Amino acid sequence: MLTHTEIMAQIADLKAQAEVAWREERPTALDRARSLVAEFKLTPKELFPDAKRYVIPVKYRDGQNTWTGRGKMPIWLKKAVESGIPLETFRI
Repeated sequence: MLTHTEIMAQIADLKAQAEVAWREERPTALDRARSLVAEFKLTPKELFPDAKRYVIPVKYRDGQNTWTGRGKMPIWLKKAVESGIPLETFRI
């Protein structure tokens, strides 16, 4: 019967072998997947039907206009800030 130390050494060796095999097999798996996607013209929605798009919450609002705070500041907000209204006034 193997000792605990011997078993743990075997586990470590198998984990290392599995990592090497994974790294070697992964490019082939990716190529196969890409080939199938192209051949059958699969869309992301078909491949991942339950995937939910992340909705970025709105951070600024002036009544009817909104901005998430990402990207370039919209003209309506830029004009308001330039006219002296503090940005935090529009914060939700």
